[in-house]
Amino acid sequence: MVTGAALTGGPSPLRPRPMVRRSRAQGPRQRNPRTPTQCATGPDIIVVGSGITGLAISLELLRTAPGLTVTCLDGLAQLPGGATGAGQGYLWLAHRTPGSPGWTLAQRSKEMWRGWPAPGVDVGWRGAGSTLLAADAAGGVQLERTAAALAGAGVAASVLGARELAAVEPALAHDRLAAWPTGGAAALLVAGDEQVDGRAAAAALRAACLRHGRRFALVPGRVPRLGIPGVKGSVPSVVLEDEELRPCKGVVLAAGAWSGALLEASWPDAWAAWAGELAPRRGLLLDLPWPRGLPTLHTGTMEMEYARHYLPRPAATLGTPFPQAGGAGAAADRNLASPAVSISFTATRGAAGRLLLGSSREFAGFDLEAGVPAVADAVLDRARAFLPGLPGSWAAARGAELRVGLRPYAERGLPHIGPVPGCPGLWLAAGHEGSGLLLAPAGAELACDHILGRRPRLGAEVAQACMPAC
Repeated sequence: MVTGAALTGGPSPLRPRPMVRRSRAQGPRQRNPRTPTQCATGPDIIVVGSGITGLAISLELLRTAPGLTVTCLDGLAQLPGGATGAGQGYLWLAHRTPGSPGWTLAQRSKEMWRGWPAPGVDVGWRGAGSTLLAADAAGGVQLERTAAALAGAGVAASVLGARELAAVEPALAHDRLAAWPTGGAAALLVAGDEQVDGRAAAAALRAACLRHGRRFALVPGRVPRLGIPGVKGSVPSVVLEDEELRPCKGVVLAAGAWSGALLEASWPDAWAAWAGELAPRRGLLLDLPWPRGLPTLHTGTMEMEYARHYLPRPAATLGTPFPQAGGAGAAADRNLASPAVSISFTATRGAAGRLLLGSSREFAGFDLEAGVPAVADAVLDRARAFLPGLPGSWAAARGAELRVGLRPYAERGLPHIGPVPGCPGLWLAAGHEGSGLLLAPAGAELACDHILGRRPRLGAEVAQACMPAC
């Protein structure tokens, strides 16, 4: 879901060390760094960001470019970092739109996850499947269309009536299930959807990179800005708080929710718009001991409202099976100035057997604390409509953990992967929203195709759709 801070035993968050915390108004930090590290002693590639995306790109470079050296700058306090550390670990296709570039990227990436990042490494994989829930009879009709679209893309999906859904997921509230008309579609089951433990996956990626020895370095440090080259033929540098690092071949910016602000701080005159295109979107995930008396969830579940966050932009031109939802949260979904919070139900059983509940989305800047308990209560309120017996408030939840972080939102609805216009030697990989974990393998493959000058293995259409543009 988002940049990881954990709250344990109550509503007091631990503050992570962010990659960048400067506001747009402040502009680039004024420093007098030491003499830049010259290319002769610097790495070939510097990756800014040690979340799931930055680590995946580092590993792909190390594996496919023998002899290449990579330094990954770690601006996070500890593992797991980035959006992945606060997520449910879904590797799902059920809520995506077949035929879109985002679908192709997600489908390829899901296939790559088997045996990734290394064969035999335990990342908490579960072939649990997914269940998408309709809110009413009209939603059921939409699910039937979705099932047909998925089938056309080669993904098996089963439409369930209320009684069938009750048999698959007895934990769901039966009084809610009874509201659907007899014979109507209540849910969509996609048995091939999977999930992993995002924290275990991030740790496995880091370990896989470190096994490359001297070719890989993980360096702690905040990055206030990039150094933009003023001489033709030179490459960008990375400005830390007390020194400047200069790579031989270039820089990959994979700083998640901080990527837009970092671009703006590096070159305000040319890149000011990036802070709006790539923005932090705060989200919460509730991690609770399994409630006594609640039957086990056999699949990951989510309501259809959740799916609209994955619509391509503009949705109307792509024949998406999901209608735009209403309400204050929906209206604010793409309005960075709105304080509204979008809440939608999703639940699954985590690798440790605990109940993972979501989800929320709001534009709150880089703030990880203000209003968090109230949002957690709202997530619980929504979840109680589907799962009976949950705590009445976050404060009453014993043994619970609240994960708070920042999704790397992209206004266009697709990640930006490829060279940054106007700056040779700078590549961007950001804007994955809540899909960074799923898209990590294929996204890294696409990024490295650009970096190494290879023909994109995902095809020209996907590569062009993901090309950075603002």
